[in-house]
Order: sequence, then structure tokens, then C-alpha cells
Amino acid sequence: MIVENHPLLINGGEALAAFVDSLQRIDVLAVDLEADSLYHYHEKICLMQLATENRIALVDPLDIAEMSLLKPVFENPDVLKIFHGADYDIRSLFRDFGFCVGPIFDTELASRFLGNRHSGLEAVLKERFGVQVDKRFQKKDWSKRPLSDEMLHYAAQDVQYLIPLHRMLHQELMDCGRLDWVREECERLSRVRYADDGNEPHFLRFKGAGKLKPRSLSALEELLIFRDREARKADRPAFKVLENRALLAIASSLPATLNELKSLHVLSPRQVDRFGKELVDIVQQQCRKPADQLRCFPHNGSPNRDPKYTERLAMLKQMRSQLSESLAIDPGLLCNNVLLGRIAGSEALSIERLSALDGMKNWQIDLLGPRILETLSSAPGVRIEK
Repeated sequence: MIVENHPLLINGGEALAAFVDSLQRIDVLAVDLEADSLYHYHEKICLMQLATENRIALVDPLDIAEMSLLKPVFENPDVLKIFHGADYDIRSLFRDFGFCVGPIFDTELASRFLGNRHSGLEAVLKERFGVQVDKRFQKKDWSKRPLSDEMLHYAAQDVQYLIPLHRMLHQELMDCGRLDWVREECERLSRVRYADDGNEPHFLRFKGAGKLKPRSLSALEELLIFRDREARKADRPAFKVLENRALLAIASSLPATLNELKSLHVLSPRQVDRFGKELVDIVQQQCRKPADQLRCFPHNGSPNRDPKYTERLAMLKQMRSQLSESLAIDPGLLCNNVLLGRIAGSEALSIERLSALDGMKNWQIDLLGPRILETLSSAPGVRIEK
């Protein structure tokens, strides 16, 4: 049964308490969130959409101080929480409210394990229910009030179909023997948290940094620190202050003058006027540094230059590709490249050793374990143990 889309807007503690009381006997709850990551430096949850079997509630955390009232529901082991693309939501609920959510079922993940290439909510709702999602509201500023009726309708639609979708996918996973795979993935997913990066360099999370030479890498790090500081002051997302492609171009080219910076054509005239002189100064400070004070990208001591390693990795990728095709599942979902690299870099392998590898799951051991050992049984430089 699909609930009627007449959401209850909850924007006060008393109304939230009454709603929580109404959840005492439920065993499933659909969840979605809207945030303001496109508009503010410190993102936050701006709306929480919740659906039971027969009603939808839109909870406004910007107007409610007692969000902790929902904590017992989100942490109740007898209530299955349904998400579509749970990773971001699980992290956000813990960050903003301290909720340790579980158990969960991720319909996006389930769709991928069923071999669906288009697993986004828009595509799934259109395929399964003939529903067309209005994408106009995906990038709206959900921190602004009041929320329009159209925005509330869009928000409600995101959870309206999740419970019946869960039932469909649950049955299909059972039919093809993959339900336990998704359950294990969801259990792990329920424990994700935002990482405390501490004093790690910013460039470690910047795509393309690993290809830069030390002087450019040092410049990139200082440029990222500068951008972060400006974004914090302006309360804007970092990418809206200076785009990644602009910083990478500046760090790669190391402009010595404002004219050289302009000639890169990666900054708007306004950005040049506002930041240009400081950016050039940052770059030139790094250009004057002695070589022994420059940053180097910390490449792991992986055996990827070893021809034996390369051959083993190629054998594993071929095995994965063949299995992926037969199961109609994306190869990266079966086993990502990082884990394949760990396996290829092992000098001795057994089921027990595979089980101990970081990132290896039980369902992967059952499905891939024997195939991995068989594939590498004739590979150079690895010992297969019984």
C-alpha cells in the first residue's frame, strides 16, 4: 500500500512528541533528509521526511529543539529504517543529532545488487511506479523559510514510495539469493561516520593531487587552506568560493604575476579582483621554498610496479569481469579495486587470510573466495594455502 501524499508538517516540540507516540507499534519507517550543503559552509539537516505505512510527516529541525525525541525510534532494533542512498543520511543524523541509526535497508544499494544500472531515486520511482520526480527542487536552499507547498510536496514524494519499494526489492533479492549480501552491506553502512581528518593535509582529499610535483603540491595545499578560510568567513561551500579545477590549474602553472594568473582563464573577473593578488603571493611563497621543505604525496609502498603483482591483478580483474557479467552486477560492487589490489599484493592466500583482509565481507568470501584462490593458483609470486 502506498500512503497518500498529505504530509503532516511538524515544527514544534509538542507536535513531534505526539508524532513519536504514534510510532510505538510500527516495525518499518522510511526516511529521507534535505540539507543545505550547496549554500553554507557548515551543512546541516534542514528537513526530515518520515513515512510509516499510512502517513507522512515532515519534521522541521530548524524550529525544533527537542529532536532527541526521535532518537529511540532511529535506534530501535525492532524498527527497520528504509533509506535510498543511506550513506550521507546516516553520517548527517549522527553529526547533527547523535543518532546511531539501525537496522537499515538501503533501496539504492538493493537496486544495484539486483543489477539495475540506473539506481537513483528518480529513475527507480519512474520505473517501478511511473512517478516523475520534479528535479527543480533538488538544489533548492532548504534552510530558507517558509518552505513552499511545492517543496513540501517534493520532499514528501521522496519517502512516499520507499516502504512498498523495499517490499519489492526484498522479495526480488530473496528470489535471486542476494538478500544476505545486501543485509551485510546495510549493517556496515549503518556504522559509517564522518571521518575526523585531524591534521591531515587538505590535498589528500583532492582529486588529481597525486599527480603534482612537490612544488605544485605545496602550492595546492596552501591554496586549499586559503579557500577553506575564505569559505568559512563567508559561510559558503568551498567550491562556490573557488572551484577545484581553478585551484588545480593555478597550482600546476604556478603563475608569477597577476597577468599570468588571468591568462589561465579559470577565475572570473570578480574572483581575480577579490583573490588574485593573494593567490599569486601564496604560489610565489611556495616557489621560493627550498626543495627539502616541499610537500610530497604519500604514495603507499604498494607492489604495483612489480610485474608479478601486475599480472596477478590483471588475472583477478578478468575473473571479476566474467563473474560480473554472469551475475549482471557492476564489477566494483562485487569487489572494488582497492580490495583487489590488497589481494593481488598478498604473498600467501587462503580463505582465512582473505577473510582477514580489511574491507572483505562475508558474502564476498562465500562468492569470491574459492574463485580467487583458483584464479591465483597458477599466478607468479603467490602461495595458495589449504
